[in-house]
Amino acid sequence: MKLVCFLLLLFITQTGWAQKKIYPYRVKDKFGYSDEKKKILIEPAYYQAWPFYEGLARVAVLDAANKISYGFINEKGKWIIPATYYYAADLEDGKAIIRARTGYGVIDKKGKVLIDTMQRSIYYNAKEKLYKVEGANRNYCFFDTDGKQLFPFNFTFLSDASEGIAPARDANNQYGFINLKGEWIIGPKKEYVNARPFSDGIGSVTLTSTPAKGNEIYIDKTGQQVIKGYFSNAGPFKNGIASVDYTGYINKKGERLFTRFNATSDFRGGLATARNTALAGNSIYYLIDTEGNELASTIYTGGGFYYGEHGNILKQSLHKYGVIDRKGKTILECKYDRLRISRNGYIYTYYQDKNYNDIITGYIGENGTEYWED
Repeated sequence: MKLVCFLLLLFITQTGWAQKKIYPYRVKDKFGYSDEKKKILIEPAYYQAWPFYEGLARVAVLDAANKISYGFINEKGKWIIPATYYYAADLEDGKAIIRARTGYGVIDKKGKVLIDTMQRSIYYNAKEKLYKVEGANRNYCFFDTDGKQLFPFNFTFLSDASEGIAPARDANNQYGFINLKGEWIIGPKKEYVNARPFSDGIGSVTLTSTPAKGNEIYIDKTGQQVIKGYFSNAGPFKNGIASVDYTGYINKKGERLFTRFNATSDFRGGLATARNTALAGNSIYYLIDTEGNELASTIYTGGGFYYGEHGNILKQSLHKYGVIDRKGKTILECKYDRLRISRNGYIYTYYQDKNYNDIITGYIGENGTEYWED
């Protein structure tokens, strides 16, 4: 019996029954939701709609006065969190950042407020499971995912936590690094005028002095310099590689890598964007892996690659967007004016209004299916 249940569960997972794909579907100026074959599942009734995360989807409605409000629905179209917010982000780890009349806050999937809506700004670090919160006094602190404040609003600047520590700035504009209790473990030091998060066990700081070759150095978690030399740009180490000086890459020994390339991005998920120094005018962008192999290319004029640690990649060539996978294989040809990829891989077109807000115009499947009708 146990074997039968296991095989049934395996079959359900492999055939996709457990996670059917639901697309936001636009009919003229209203969004609803459909399945992959465009069968309507939730009638179009929303001004804007986003993909489902953890069983809920963020939607926006527009009232007679053109006021936009945000809330969340389930897969049957039932309101779980009414559209009462000025803004809402998608669910992440069971929580969502929202904005009320008084400011930003955080709610859970039932609408319970975990961080009160009196904050100036909130950003979520999914890797470290922390909220970076700017309070009413314009200082910063961290909250955990239960809404617990980890230390007082003591810092005039706070960057992302990584590997249990975070760059911070005190009231005297001196930088250093704190732990998750808000305690200084490096600094603050007068000679630090900036600091970047740790990655692969190495962080970087900007010094007040300006040596001829740059004023950024790499340090370990005791504050000691670990790579010889000064850089004009000391990018984060990812996969044991960092971009430096906007010109190339080094390993943790400080040795130069892939010298035929000029660096144009840091490595993310084993990939980076670079330009070949041998080509006249550096007119082509290349997507490279950690061995320096070229996976894809695009013309530089209005072109490039945009990607995160995981998932597919936006490719822009001659002012048009398409999508490739992480091996360089084309998924969508470059034919769309504006394109983005959501956190869970949904591709969508958009335009920007006069306030530079993204207004979604439709979603696209990886096979090129366009989920809208005008």
